[in-house]
Amino acid sequence: MLNPSQEGIERILRLLLIRFNLSPSQSLFVIQDWLAKHLDQTWEDLEELVDQGVVIVENNVLLNVYPLELYYLVKEMRSSHGVKLKNRRYLLKVYNNCFIGSEAVEWLVRRKNITREEAIQLGQLLMDYQIINHVANDHSFKDEYLFYHFC
Repeated sequence: MLNPSQEGIERILRLLLIRFNLSPSQSLFVIQDWLAKHLDQTWEDLEELVDQGVVIVENNVLLNVYPLELYYLVKEMRSSHGVKLKNRRYLLKVYNNCFIGSEAVEWLVRRKNITREEAIQLGQLLMDYQIINHVANDHSFKDEYLFYHFC
């Protein structure tokens, strides 16, 4: 576990106090416990995850809201090398910052080296965790010209 700077410690303690009303001593305990269970993560990673709402506190334990692999996948999907987010028009309605299901499937196939069927299942998993949604909440995740956005 890397030693964080004093400023880094203060930032994450402040976040845990604000988000979960934890005292500094409670916060240090839950941080150390979480980092011991996630040896590949750093204090800075945890700060980002708390800030983004990916981890929550229950019974003085930090828990992942959904698998960290999904968080990092979504972070990559939203990057400049990810799926193409833009305003799109269907009939007379404009949908802001959305992507096309079939393009997301293609991106997942290339990026994760998986089949189209596996990419569809992964897209549906993102929907199940409410990370993405169909813009009108009318469809599950499909390999079609349908618009989806990040929640």
